Amino acid sequence: MQLYLFNPDADLALADNGLNYLPSALVARMAEDLALLPLWYAPLDGGVLVPSVRSMGVIDGMRSFFSLPVCTVAMSELSCLPHTGIEPWGWNRALRYRLLKAGVSEGQLPDLSWLDTYRRCSSRLTALEILNEMRNFPDCCGEGDFLVTAEACKDYLGRHADCVFKSLWSGSGKGLRWCRGGNFPPDTANWCVRMQREQGGLVAMPIYNKVEDFAMEFRSDGKGGVEFVGYSLFFTNGKGAYAGNLLDTDERLEQRLTTYIPPESLHRVRGYLQTVLAERFARMYNGYIGVDMMICHRYGAEGYELFPCVEINLRMNMGVVAHEFYRRFVQQGKTGVFRVEYHRSTGDLLAEHRERTAIAPAVVRGGCLSSGYMSLVPVTPESRYRVYVEVRDVDDTMCGIHGRDVRNGDF
Repeated sequence: MQLYLFNPDADLALADNGLNYLPSALVARMAEDLALLPLWYAPLDGGVLVPSVRSMGVIDGMRSFFSLPVCTVAMSELSCLPHTGIEPWGWNRALRYRLLKAGVSEGQLPDLSWLDTYRRCSSRLTALEILNEMRNFPDCCGEGDFLVTAEACKDYLGRHADCVFKSLWSGSGKGLRWCRGGNFPPDTANWCVRMQREQGGLVAMPIYNKVEDFAMEFRSDGKGGVEFVGYSLFFTNGKGAYAGNLLDTDERLEQRLTTYIPPESLHRVRGYLQTVLAERFARMYNGYIGVDMMICHRYGAEGYELFPCVEINLRMNMGVVAHEFYRRFVQQGKTGVFRVEYHRSTGDLLAEHRERTAIAPAVVRGGCLSSGYMSLVPVTPESRYRVYVEVRDVDDTMCGIHGRDVRNGDF
C-alpha cells in the first residue's frame, strides 16, 4: 500500500536542504489543517498519512456521501507498517530523515544521491533553461537570465526597469523580489546577494503584463514516458502565491485559453514540453509535473502571447488536486471554484464555514457534488487553513476569484 502525505513545506525544505529543517509554526499549522487533503486524489487502494487520528469522525461523514475507500494511518503507526511506500507532496532530505526515524525502512525511501538530482531538477534554473529553448516559438514570449553577482543584478535592472528576481528554490509566492521603475531598494539588493551566496545564483525576468495564470499538468511514469494530464487555470494573490483553481472540463478550459492563443500554438507548446520533460525527467522521476504558464498582453502591439514556462513543479500540486477532484467528484455539466484560504484569527474560519454551509449547503447526487459549498478538510475552532469547493451550473455567474492570503505553502 502507498500512503499519501501532504507536506506543504516541500519546496522550503528543498531550499534549506538540511536533515534537521523545521517548518515555521504557520506551515506546521497548514500541514495539520490540510492533512486529509490526499483523500481526494489518492488511488482507491491507497492511504493517507496524517499527524493524528483526531479527524476520523469527519472522514466517516465524508464517506457517507462519496466513494472514499482510502484508509488513514497516523505517523505514530508507521513503525508497524515496515513495507509501506510513501507518496509525499514533494521529496526532500528532511522528510526522508523524519520518515526513517518514524520507522519507514530505508528501502522504501529515495536515496540521497537521487534526492540531490531531484533537487537540481526542481530548481528554477531548470525552468529557465526550458523557457529559453522555446524563445522563438510562434505566439510565445518570455526570457530570463541566471545571475551570480550583485553587479549582474544591477546591470539587469538597468536593461529591464521592471523585473523580478527569483531564488532558485522557495515556496509558493516566496523567493520573489519585484523591482519597478528601475528602483533597487537596499533590502532587495541585500536579498539578492544572500541568495547568490546561499543558492549559487538567482533567476531574473522582466515583468510581463499578465492576463491569465494557468498550467499544463503532466505525469511521468519513471520509465521514460510522460503523459499530458490536463489544464489547470488558477489564480494568485497580489504576492504571486497560489489562491485557487477553476473547476471545469479540459475542453472548456482550452476554449478559454484559445480565445487568446491559436490552438495550434498551444498544442505545439504542449507537445514540445511532453517531449522535453520525458528527456529530462522520465527515467528518474515517477509522479506529476506541473508547468506554470501565463497569457500576456503582446508587448508594443495588439493581441496576446503565451509565456510557456514560468515555473516547473516536480511534485504534486493544487492544480492536479483540483483536476482530480473535478474528474472524480463533480457532477457532469457543472463548474465551480477550488480555493485555499488562510485566516489569521482562530474561530473566524469556523464561523465563516458554518455560514457558507447554511447559505449554500452541498448537494451530492450519486456520489458527485452537484451544487453548493463544501470544505475538503475538517474545520475546527483551531483551524486557520481550509481547502474548499463551490460548484454550480455552467451558465451561472462565477463567484469572485480572489481568495485570502495563503501563507508559506508550496502549491
